[in-house]
Amino acid sequence: MEVGATIGKYQASWKLQGGGYTLTYNVPKSTTGQLVLPVLSKGRMPNISVDGIPVPKSMKPQLVGEGVMMTGEGGSHTIVIR
Repeated sequence: MEVGATIGKYQASWKLQGGGYTLTYNVPKSTTGQLVLPVLSKGRMPNISVDGIPVPKSMKPQLVGEGVMMTGEGGSHTIVIR
């Protein structure tokens, strides 16, 4: 996640599971940024859920090279890619 000059803790962790992966991140609530996540199959949009629901259109997911780029909001979130 790219962010400006916001002070606070930034944490992220990845876990491979079930043919996909889970990203958990926690950043200051007042931030937004661009997430670029690896896709499972080049040129194919993966199934993505954010905090247990399908990725909202407001996050603007789009394929970019070998990843999917989308806007992330601050706070604690879990993204599952399958």
